[in-house]
This record gives sequence, structure tokens and C-alpha cells, in this order.
Amino acid sequence: MVRFITALITAIVFGASILHSQQAPTTIEFEFRVFGVGSDSFKGLYYFDGDTHRELKFHKSSRSIDTYSYKGILNFALFIRNPSYVPTNPNSEPYTQIAQAKIPTNIRESLLIIQAHPNNNLADQTDRKFELYFINDADSHFTRNSILIVNATGRDLIGRVGTTDSAFPRGISSPISYPDKEKSKTTRLAFALETEQGPRLVMSYDIQLSNNRRTVLVLLPPRDPKSTRISMRKLSQSIHEEEEPSQ
Repeated sequence: MVRFITALITAIVFGASILHSQQAPTTIEFEFRVFGVGSDSFKGLYYFDGDTHRELKFHKSSRSIDTYSYKGILNFALFIRNPSYVPTNPNSEPYTQIAQAKIPTNIRESLLIIQAHPNNNLADQTDRKFELYFINDADSHFTRNSILIVNATGRDLIGRVGTTDSAFPRGISSPISYPDKEKSKTTRLAFALETEQGPRLVMSYDIQLSNNRRTVLVLLPPRDPKSTRISMRKLSQSIHEEEEPSQ
């Protein structure tokens, strides 16, 4: 009887643990800034910060001026105002979700790259589509004198940054460090697709990489659907060893 009771208690505790894990999804807290790339105005985009929907404000050539806070589940979502919202209808929602992505659990400070679909400027508000990329923006990870590649082309690439050969699968690369440079020096970037006939060059670019800065390069699909030549957005930020990152 004692064994039976012990087993019963164990089963109840185990079952309660499973039920609790199902009812309490993993949550995360982090701060982030945003940068938009692609064919969109990036107006009227919201996120839910854990209490309310907040509109995101973008800067055309740098990280957003505002830093945003998020507390919630790992599935981060973008929203727009619901054009069909009826305040008197309890089943009508004021916001409509249009994109989501899972947040990496190791991030507490992020730069969120929001990539717009090429057809967004021709689409209705509710048909806009976005891809989300969460960069670990802590200066202990993404340090001064480093470059980070976001491959948003939809294709796996291989490439070279200076003298460093790397694979660049879809998504975010690890930061690539470079030594202090003379002002006149440039760095060659090259990216290629692997084909049955061998690598096919899709971009070659000479970039000026300065000291005490860190640079994000977002690789984007070709502007011309008939071309294989990819495009790129560059985002550079001043950062010093003993100072907080600043624009």
C-alpha cells in the first residue's frame, strides 16, 4: 500500500509539472532597436510589448532612435491596425498580425532587421509581408572593428570578407573581426552561389571599414527577378572600447 501511495503521489506531481509547462510558455525580456530594408514605407507597424501595442519608428539610414522593450513569449509578432475593426463587436480585434519570428533565447539586447517583401509597395496594408532577423547587438558580442552579414537573399551563399573565406547560409553570421586599419585601405567582399558548374559570383564590392566602428551588411535578393546579382544595405555604427555604442 505504501508503494502504491508513493507511486500515486509521484504520478500526480509529474502530471502537474507537465500541465504547468504546457500552461506557462517560455517568456523572454529584451531591448531592441529596429532597421528596415526592402520595398516598404515601414509606417504603421506595431508590436505588443507585454502590456500594449506600440508603434515602431524607423530611421532611414541608421538604427531607430528609440529603444524598445519587450516582455512576452518567444514568438515575436508584428501588427498593423485592423482596418475592419468594429469597437462595438467583442470578437473584433483592433490589431492584425502580419509577421512573426522566434526570438533567440540568448538575446537581451538586439538589433531587429525587418525585411519587407518586394511586392509590399503594391500590396494592401493587410497583405504586407516581412521577414525578421534578431541580431545579438550587445557590444560584448558584436564588438568594435567587426562586420556581420545578414543573408536575407533566400539562398545559401559562400563568400570572402577580406582574406576570410566563409559559408553564409540564410540568416545571421557570426561577427567577423578585422584589425585596426589605415584610412586609405579598403576590404574586398565577394559572394557566390554554389552551382553544378561551380561557384557563380553574385556580388563583388570594395568596402571602407573604419576603426572603432561595427558594420552590418544585409544581403538582399536581386532587384531584377531575371538577374542573379544581389543587392545590399550597409549599416555602420561608431563604437569605442570604453564607451557605450552611439550613432
